Amino acid sequence: MGKGSRTSGFGLRRISWVRIDLTGAEPRAEVAGVGQHRPVTRTVPLSVANELVAAGIPTYVRRAVEAEPTTDLVEVG
Repeated sequence: MGKGSRTSGFGLRRISWVRIDLTGAEPRAEVAGVGQHRPVTRTVPLSVANELVAAGIPTYVRRAVEAEPTTDLVEVG
């Protein structure tokens, strides 16, 4: 068993955040953290991402937003 697998199973010593990406055809998830003295990201199954979210790891969700066309003028400043 490698040193990183002792803590997370993904070769990370510490997990900093989880990102769930809903913009593609299939949802994807990745974690970012510190590996052997440097930052790394790893793709993880959605079930693992859900468990990390439930454990309180900071999470970013990326989703596609379809803007509705508007003819309203917005005054700035």
